[in-house]
Amino acid sequence: MIMQLFSQRNVLLEFSIHREFRQGVRDLGCLFPGPEVFNPETLQFLIAHLEINREQMKNLKKELHQNLSSASILATEDLGDGRFSFVVRIPYRRYLIDLRLIYHRDQWQCAGVTAISRRPLWKRPRVIGSVLVASYVIVAFVAGTWTQYKVSSDEKRLAELASRAGYVLVPASGAGVSSRAPQTSPPKTAEPAPTPGAGQQVTFTLQTGMSASDVTQFLHNQGLVQDVGAFNRKLTDTHVDQSLKPGTYTFRKGMTVDEIVQTLEKGPQS
Repeated sequence: MIMQLFSQRNVLLEFSIHREFRQGVRDLGCLFPGPEVFNPETLQFLIAHLEINREQMKNLKKELHQNLSSASILATEDLGDGRFSFVVRIPYRRYLIDLRLIYHRDQWQCAGVTAISRRPLWKRPRVIGSVLVASYVIVAFVAGTWTQYKVSSDEKRLAELASRAGYVLVPASGAGVSSRAPQTSPPKTAEPAPTPGAGQQVTFTLQTGMSASDVTQFLHNQGLVQDVGAFNRKLTDTHVDQSLKPGTYTFRKGMTVDEIVQTLEKGPQS
């Protein structure tokens, strides 16, 4: 009798917790909500509690709906009579917004804002871009320093071994060669590292809670996207912003906007 109290619907509800909102409601057989789910009362509450400018206020409803796809489900509840409650966390710029959404017969409504918190610093797009750039610079510096040290060390050791054998190392031109010391070729020096440019690969890991805006900011920081606004509109027009999946994406320097969009459409490589 106890097992009969738990319907298949409740099991699916529990399974959707901590999953991406779009995938979770799809698995439950629910339609994805439209922009109208963010009613005027909710928008006015958010405007009063978020630090945003006038332009961001105008686009608040649109951006929230775009980011709803990648929102994570924090809690669910079967309210009975075919009604289900979802508490979702939507990433929006510097904030994480927790909303309570109610589903009933393919209709959605927002029951209110449950929490607003600052987005962790390490998850902000600009910080991620800065860390990646700093990491690349450090790795390049360490690699270059080690190469110079290794070459210098090899030259000194070779000169020492030649001296013990009675030879003298001379330049390849042969200037200053002694009658005793046969001409020897100088040790090969390390070739300079190639300058980052077209064809270089860069990777971005889209984590749960991130949005299409995070991807756009990363691509902008890497120089693959010049116009952030135009690229976001491209993702919206192609509906790629609503189908992004968490994972690692690989891009190449010099890719066109269409090639980048195709890469995002294919999904993560790992």
